[in-house]
Amino acid sequence: MIPVCTLRQVGGALDWLVYGMTWEHVGGARPAQRSLQRAKACKATHFIAAHEGFSAVGLARMEPLASKTKTKSRRRYSSAGMLFASRRLKGVYCGQMDLLEDGIWFIASHDGVVIPGFDLVLHDADQVSEAIARLGERYSDVQQVDVTQPTLEELKSQSQARLTVVKTSAQQIPTWMKVSAVVLIAYGLYTEGQGWWDEYQAEQDLAQNPTQQFDFNVERAKQLDAWQSTIRLDSPQGLEDLLQMIGSLPMGFGGWTLATGLTMANGVSAAAIECVPTASGWSCTALYSRTAAGTNASFKISAPKQCTVGWVDLEKAQINCAFSATRQTLDRQSIERPETINLDYIPKVQSVLLAYREVKIDPWTRVTLANPTVVNQRGDRVTLTPSGSETPKSHVPGKQGFSFTGPLGSWTVLPLTGSSVIKKIVIRRVDVSDPTVSTSALSAELKGEMYVQ
Repeated sequence: MIPVCTLRQVGGALDWLVYGMTWEHVGGARPAQRSLQRAKACKATHFIAAHEGFSAVGLARMEPLASKTKTKSRRRYSSAGMLFASRRLKGVYCGQMDLLEDGIWFIASHDGVVIPGFDLVLHDADQVSEAIARLGERYSDVQQVDVTQPTLEELKSQSQARLTVVKTSAQQIPTWMKVSAVVLIAYGLYTEGQGWWDEYQAEQDLAQNPTQQFDFNVERAKQLDAWQSTIRLDSPQGLEDLLQMIGSLPMGFGGWTLATGLTMANGVSAAAIECVPTASGWSCTALYSRTAAGTNASFKISAPKQCTVGWVDLEKAQINCAFSATRQTLDRQSIERPETINLDYIPKVQSVLLAYREVKIDPWTRVTLANPTVVNQRGDRVTLTPSGSETPKSHVPGKQGFSFTGPLGSWTVLPLTGSSVIKKIVIRRVDVSDPTVSTSALSAELKGEMYVQ
């Protein structure tokens, strides 16, 4: 039997968030049916069925209500874990939130799906640290993010996170038998019988068109709202701030010097400094080579105090430094159109081409999003298909990847659009006998992507 979940009320008396659900991967055909079978086997009271694009079934067990009042029987339960995962469709993320007297909620997701075994309500920080360590053993690229309780508006817009009641055997009696029973006792139980009949008619209508009460464009717009909230944009000022942070890293200390001319096993020169974005800013790793006067002890003592140190081998060591940064959330209504990119941004790039050794801008491709899914009146999860023309709010934008390679000083003239995301900056220290506009001792490569309408 699965453990009892923790509940938190949101807004009025009807909407509740569920923490600490049990998630299991469901394979094979008919995932919805297999999810229901698994829910019954685990004695779950509620569940979220697996479906195409979401391979895990969510299981929950609630404590029996003290009294079956009308308000309590109409409660709507939503999975806090699925709401967390649905806002992070690409990558591995984890976070935690204080539930006060109930403990600490820890959650992790991978590509928009809750990772089984990591929707947990824990007792203390030590258990959270153990969960983070277990997650790190499975995934090397985990990003930790801040977690807050969703608002009532978010719950209403994310119908895919709604839990369905696991029906009892009595509730699964065929409809025609229920209708027959109602006819036999209709005189004494007319009101109840009429209710069963209305339910029967609604099920028949739903069987003809299971998605009739949903509009594709409306659900797509909700899906895009959730997606854009996960995109954090970098501005020219943010790039300038990052360059200042990189400039604060020392070229050498304690008998160690920033790595020069090192080659990896695949023949690519090793990065002296590499920076990647994090939820709160940047994480930069700098590689250093030992001189005759350097030791591990001198490296540890002389390293910048705000950085952590690590050892690569006898001759190389590294520091890792975290820098905070402010980023804006993507607003797809303000994304530049293709003609603006071609007539405004591209000319800016062309005017500074001589400052770079290599510039690449990939062709436009549409952002990949699966069709939205909803739960109909029968509790079945169905995938919507487009009907009619799309609206501006349901338009899926595109994106173009870009990379710039050149001397570190060239980044002061690098143009960025208002919808750009920097994915990585790699700096290599090379021996240059005759520096030019596009070559220097510190060569940097910047990779990112910009969003286009």
